[in-house]
Amino acid sequence: MFRAEKLYRVEIVEDIPYKKIRNPLEFTKQNGIWRYKEQEGVIKIGIKGDVIKQWRRKWFSPDEDQENIELFTPMDNPLILVPYHKIKYKYKVLKEY
Repeated sequence: MFRAEKLYRVEIVEDIPYKKIRNPLEFTKQNGIWRYKEQEGVIKIGIKGDVIKQWRRKWFSPDEDQENIELFTPMDNPLILVPYHKIKYKYKVLKEY
């Protein structure tokens, strides 16, 4: 249950908007109201990784050493899990495990 099970290797075939993890101390002022600073990221075409099953859910785990990974991952930790529903229907399967 707690181990990650690799299901298949995929490549993203469409740009996907994805919110980055924000710094809780970053704020911006909009119409006189202080709000958290929005940080949009993009999972670009060509990003490769694995679809895994962990904690009874599916996740996309991108490879850390590739171009454009910094567009949707925190700078200090490129190893993240993206919820599967964010990439659903926007990838092609390269290999099944």
